[in-house]
Amino acid sequence: MLSFLVNIMITETLKEIGLNEKEIEIYLTILEKGICKVEGILEKVKIPRTTIYGILDSLIKKGFVSSSYHGKIKHFQASEPKILLRLEEEKIRKLKEVIPELEKRKSIIGEKPNVEMYSGKKGIQLIYEKILETKKEILGYGNTELFDKLLEFYAPNYISRRKKQKMFFSLITNKTKESEEMKKNDEKELRKTKFISKMKNLRIGSYIFGENVAFIVFSKKEPFGVLIKNKDIADAQKEIFNLIQQNN
Repeated sequence: MLSFLVNIMITETLKEIGLNEKEIEIYLTILEKGICKVEGILEKVKIPRTTIYGILDSLIKKGFVSSSYHGKIKHFQASEPKILLRLEEEKIRKLKEVIPELEKRKSIIGEKPNVEMYSGKKGIQLIYEKILETKKEILGYGNTELFDKLLEFYAPNYISRRKKQKMFFSLITNKTKESEEMKKNDEKELRKTKFISKMKNLRIGSYIFGENVAFIVFSKKEPFGVLIKNKDIADAQKEIFNLIQQNN
């Protein structure tokens, strides 16, 4: 049983460093036999002779096998297992050399947005939890009345934790009796609230924090939210927030 598990571990490890199943079979065969001819390999593996030469060439290129001539006959020998570690270290060294250039190209092309979707009350709560995890200042606009109705038990806890983490919240929302009462606690709850009547018609809450943007749809049937991590989108949303604030 132990031998079986060891063989699985060896096979999986060799796969991870770039060999396929046939290459592994031939490499292990040569390793066990020492120096051998193609005939010696064919005695142990069920691979057509016409195919085996291509596999041997691949193993030679990858550094797992070397070849030499004894007279006119070609022989093959497996590389020392320790050499495989050096080969992997050499790959890492070369990769480190090109990492700076790869990073430059990444910045030129721009980072692709990372988009996550959440649904239901629990999903919406997860978005607010992710907002808290960033510990960044928050900009938000939308109908806060819908937030309070949807997450009436969660909302006070969220506000308390945001305050504890010293995360300031700039909010643009509609004016209601509830939001007017909320505004009275702005200083205590690290918030700056501005009222715009048109926000009443929005059923979406938008939040900008760090390089992230969250859009939450307060649907009665099935609320859902989208969380986007992308600097360009976050910067654009900040501009929109500032324009709304300045022009109202």
